[in-house]
Amino acid sequence: MKNRSINAIVDVIIRPNTGFANVSENTKYYFTSSVIIFAIAGISALLSSVLDMSHWNHDAGQSYLDFGVMSLLLSVAHNFFQNFVLIAAIFFVGKKLGGNNNFKKTFSVLSYCLIPAIVGAFVVPVALQIASHILFSGIAGGGYIGGGSLDPDPDLSPSYALDFASSAIVSNGFTIAFGVWMLALFLKATKIVHGFDVKKSIITMVSGIVIMFLSQNVFGIIPLLLFHL
Repeated sequence: MKNRSINAIVDVIIRPNTGFANVSENTKYYFTSSVIIFAIAGISALLSSVLDMSHWNHDAGQSYLDFGVMSLLLSVAHNFFQNFVLIAAIFFVGKKLGGNNNFKKTFSVLSYCLIPAIVGAFVVPVALQIASHILFSGIAGGGYIGGGSLDPDPDLSPSYALDFASSAIVSNGFTIAFGVWMLALFLKATKIVHGFDVKKSIITMVSGIVIMFLSQNVFGIIPLLLFHL
């Protein structure tokens, strides 16, 4: 991506109102980068899984990902599907409420709202590893680093339940934080791209989220069909 697009990403992170306004007013310069951001956000589940060292069986020298390819592919497809439905729903609901922007502009602006999903795909796995190391590296003579891969003294082993609980707390905490960040960006972007006040923006965004969740029921049928072919 060109420097202009990189600057837009920085603006969305630091000063989102300025960033979204710039993308909205200069869509022709940012459409390509918005497609790239949309694509990377779509494969964020795959990126996160590859970076998460808990997916690797060090003793066997292979990745647990080898046994869950279909699950990962479905997760990636699900990301693409729900992100597109959300953007499309915000566009169509916004049009019904008086918005006059075309889909290309709406897509360009709202795709930049997916930046938290990309950042989270890199941050969460790293945070889990750091948390695991901090909590457990000092236990079992310094040889335990989560997941039970190294355990020189069974009598000193920490509880696997504690290991799991700490990972869940860190993972859920970050997931909530990045989710709130993304919702805040979608609200700001909806307000700017449609020229709405806060009330209309909230109605449009919430409607889009509801439509997205309802559409997931349709997507959920796909795995069933695949496994019965």
